[in-house]
Amino acid sequence: MTEEQFKLFLKSLKGIERKLAWAWIVVAVLVIVSIFFGYRMVQTQQYWAAAQSELDSAKQAAENANAERNEIQKKLDEATSELKSVQSQLADTQSRLEATQSELESAEQAPDQAKAQVAELENRVASLKSELEKAIAQRNILQTKLRKLGYH
Repeated sequence: MTEEQFKLFLKSLKGIERKLAWAWIVVAVLVIVSIFFGYRMVQTQQYWAAAQSELDSAKQAAENANAERNEIQKKLDEATSELKSVQSQLADTQSRLEATQSELESAEQAPDQAKAQVAELENRVASLKSELEKAIAQRNILQTKLRKLGYH
């Protein structure tokens, strides 16, 4: 190999070294970019995993809340039904109470009416006694007149 060839060979090696240096730089940049995007991808996956976990927890909480709401609604329906039953019983009892009060008022008025009737009958008896006494007195007067006239 001649000197000139050797120089050309060295020059070509320097060119290859430069290209190799640039290749290493490119590889390093690609490794750094890959690491950066890989890290970002891992962060994103962790974020989505946390979000999915939170979503699952929220779904479970919603299911529990719905179950609790359904249980409360069932108890409310039972209480409403019981309230309606009690209201119906109260209305029946109130109706019977009003009927009993009406009977009681009638029963309370009965003695007053009876007293009024007794007083009216007593007045009538007194009036009839008075008329009877007058009639007896007139009969006695007439009998006395008849005896004086000779009719026995």
